[in-house]
Amino acid sequence: MMQKGENKTIVGIVSACGGGDWPPLLAVAAGLQQRGHGVAMICERSLVATVRRAGLAALCLPDELELGKIFNPAIRRLWQNHRQLDRNCPNPFTQWAELVKPVVAERVRRLSPCCFLSSLFGAGLARVLAAEFAVPWCLVNPGFYFGFRTTEEGSDDFSPLGYRMYRYWLSPVVLHSDLALHATDRLFDGNKRDLPPGNIYCGPLFWEASGAVPQAFFEPGHPWVLVSLSMAAQENDEQIVKAAVSALVKMELRVLVTVGRRHDRRMLKAVPENVLVCGYIPHSLVMPECRLVISHGGHGTVMKAIRYRTPLLLVPWGRDQPGVSRRARAMGVAGLVARTECNESSLAAAIATILDDGEIRKKLLQHSVRFGGEDSLDAACRAVQDMLG
Repeated sequence: MMQKGENKTIVGIVSACGGGDWPPLLAVAAGLQQRGHGVAMICERSLVATVRRAGLAALCLPDELELGKIFNPAIRRLWQNHRQLDRNCPNPFTQWAELVKPVVAERVRRLSPCCFLSSLFGAGLARVLAAEFAVPWCLVNPGFYFGFRTTEEGSDDFSPLGYRMYRYWLSPVVLHSDLALHATDRLFDGNKRDLPPGNIYCGPLFWEASGAVPQAFFEPGHPWVLVSLSMAAQENDEQIVKAAVSALVKMELRVLVTVGRRHDRRMLKAVPENVLVCGYIPHSLVMPECRLVISHGGHGTVMKAIRYRTPLLLVPWGRDQPGVSRRARAMGVAGLVARTECNESSLAAAIATILDDGEIRKKLLQHSVRFGGEDSLDAACRAVQDMLG
């Protein structure tokens, strides 16, 4: 095992652009540091405080090299030009890697890297730096396994744009990793047994920044429902909040809405008395007290809800969320409303059905107990240590 005394460093790469794809990476990075490895994270300014709260050193990129300043315009150009993303479209992840590499190479060299860790959105940079320093790299995939062996394989797991982004921008990069840790539950992902060599199901990986829960949440009253949007805002995803609140205010329930930093908290023209709208709150502090979670179908939110035995109503909005939501429903722990049906009446009917469904609670208990008997972080850290030799 590589120890601190050997002056070798595991270098992680994380970008805020990926939304929920970086907490599992921080979980592994912090776990490896706790096991005696030196770890430093290449990150953008917006994530420096978060990285440091995880107990990790931060190598901050210049503001002009934020991934979002390359990725977001690339997506906008496709929409503006009415062009479909295909294999001939410039890849913003590899473009970002080529821009960042010369800026960070000397700082990384001084750390004597023994390997690189990356989230999905950091994979392009991990690949070029691993090649530069002739060391292995490990991908921490925050969700289900995606492999495209046929033309249409996996298309129902993604939004139309998400499918093409994963197929043409992400998959060609991540398949070059020396190790890919899939931070999901094998049963959740259809109990696959034929992953390619170097791909491992380690189980769900949880990491949360600290945060406070408003005192109003603890006051006596009707049960709570959590309505949660993605950390990375998606186009018009506030419709989930508007439809959910419209449905829930007519029920004997209170509503806690949590949104990402890029969401406008004023999305509701008027906030009903039984609704509380907040920014970031650690879900582990509120999910155990909620009767239901209504969400966009982010993998991290779904895994936490299973862990805390909280029923789910999912409205998959984009990226890989259709695949996450489909798997949650197949596992028997969630109801599903299509994005095109996201309105007050559809959500009200689904909410009533789920709250009256004892089978969902039985399934949640079964899988939560199973989650509790597994040490996903230990499995992930041991896999990285085995890669190092």
